[in-house]
Amino acid sequence: MRLSEKLGALCASVVLLPMIVASVLVVMKVSSLWQDQASVRLQSNARTAASLYEKRLAELRSVAQKLALDLATKLIISSDDPESNRVAARAQIQDALPAAQREFSLDFIIIADSGGRVIVRHNDQPAPNETLLGSEKNPVAERIINEAKSQRAAAVASSVIEKGERLKRLNLDLRAKIDRADGTLLEDAMLLEAAAPIFREGKFFGLVLVGQLINNSFSPRVGESSLQIPLQAEARQTIYGSEDAGTIIALGDTIIASSMSDAARDSSDAPLVGLRRDPAREDQIFENAGQSYAVRWQGLKAIDGTDTGAIGVAIPTVRLEESVASVRTTMIIIAVAASLAAGLIGYLFGRRLAHRVESLSEAASRMSVGELSRGVEDPVGANSSRLSRDEVTRLAERMDEMRESFRQAIERMRKR
Repeated sequence: MRLSEKLGALCASVVLLPMIVASVLVVMKVSSLWQDQASVRLQSNARTAASLYEKRLAELRSVAQKLALDLATKLIISSDDPESNRVAARAQIQDALPAAQREFSLDFIIIADSGGRVIVRHNDQPAPNETLLGSEKNPVAERIINEAKSQRAAAVASSVIEKGERLKRLNLDLRAKIDRADGTLLEDAMLLEAAAPIFREGKFFGLVLVGQLINNSFSPRVGESSLQIPLQAEARQTIYGSEDAGTIIALGDTIIASSMSDAARDSSDAPLVGLRRDPAREDQIFENAGQSYAVRWQGLKAIDGTDTGAIGVAIPTVRLEESVASVRTTMIIIAVAASLAAGLIGYLFGRRLAHRVESLSEAASRMSVGELSRGVEDPVGANSSRLSRDEVTRLAERMDEMRESFRQAIERMRKR
């Protein structure tokens, strides 16, 4: 093997081996960073879902406030009015509620007096002594009543866990039931509720309480406002669009609603509904119907600060793995191309260096047999700039000076 080939291979190896090691480390680091970035994006999307939950509560507050103003200005009469007038007013309110329920896509509307006793419900006449402050105390109504005593008129909204008799009275008990994956049944319901006080002539007359059921909600209702779209469906559309991902909502430790499948017509078709979550964890992996999902949660609080559940975003883990694999493949291609380019550059550099050395070797051979007429030059560095001159160039110059000295000495000896 010629020196040029040996030196080319040596230089290529010297460059290629560190490049391979560095490339492996870079690919591993970039893959890890990409996985971390995917986790950060999931967390950001979960926060976006939580902000859409807050937006929905604000929309319900606005609806409750509007209904309270309408009742105060159009329908509510004084308790000093005759009983016949009060009965007529209740009937008038009862007739007006279904239209409001359809307009704002509400699952219930309740009108209560200043003591929390239910006056009118959207679906039926209230039971005797039906109240919002009894054993099944409604925290949103309680807050309104307490604040109204101080003449505060602001509407409030929160997620509320409803159960038992109130769900039955609102005809929501069957819709609320969730079949858990372990075979048990969840009968409690999470509702987004808002209430607003009804003031008339400066006097606190009562309150309006409205709500939307979260359990099993998926299919959009007829209408164009965001209130006609289930919260998790709106969140999915906002965050992911048509991507294969979605938003889920949990009541306590049970997932009660999911927007993971556009084809779903009820909760039984929606992935993840009925699975148990770990309330102590923000990140979880769920297995459902042969598919694995990565989930990031954001906790939901009731109006009194207690935990009601969580809203989260879910994405198939295969999507995350494909994303990381795509980045890894791209980095490997770049690393291989860079390593080959570096190896080729090293090989060419070694070949050029060997060629320069071989040129000096040939010049030395000529000098050894007395051929002193040809000068000694570095074939690469002869015409190079001063900045690029190196030891091989200077060696060629010294050899040429030595050749010239020998030639002149021989000439002097001949002249004697």
